[in-house]
Amino acid sequence: NIDYNDMPNAHLGEVSMGNSKSDWEDISAFYAAWEAFSSCLSYAWEDIYHLYDIKEAPNRRIRRLMEEDNRKKRKTAKKERIDEVCALVRFVKKRDPRVKKQREKIQREQEQRQAEKMREAEERKKEVAVAREVRNSCRVSFCIFSLFLIICLVP
Repeated sequence: NIDYNDMPNAHLGEVSMGNSKSDWEDISAFYAAWEAFSSCLSYAWEDIYHLYDIKEAPNRRIRRLMEEDNRKKRKTAKKERIDEVCALVRFVKKRDPRVKKQREKIQREQEQRQAEKMREAEERKKEVAVAREVRNSCRVSFCIFSLFLIICLVP
């Protein structure tokens, strides 16, 4: 019942769930491996038509239809099993305190970055306001200086 040519999960025995002190990389690798689960079982027990039924088929067309029905049934059973395992992984991951802690950490970092961007934007606004004020005061000073020169130079 095991398809040895199609064993994508051979590495699952190597990944460890870790413990409460595990690094995030280890935890992330564990969940990544199990979220990518794919069964290597053939699901032959799900066949509608067994080998002796297929051999007794009246012609090649019927035999191929029987084999196709078996393939569909196996594929459906395999997909259901993979969905069950992935649902279990999602269930566990959702309740894992280490994952919650990492999510909170990421959330805090995003909030800090957002606050930093807001501070920088406020600083830029203040700098622009100061630059405008300096520019306006320079215009006024230039106008006063020009007026002073005109008054002093005209006898």
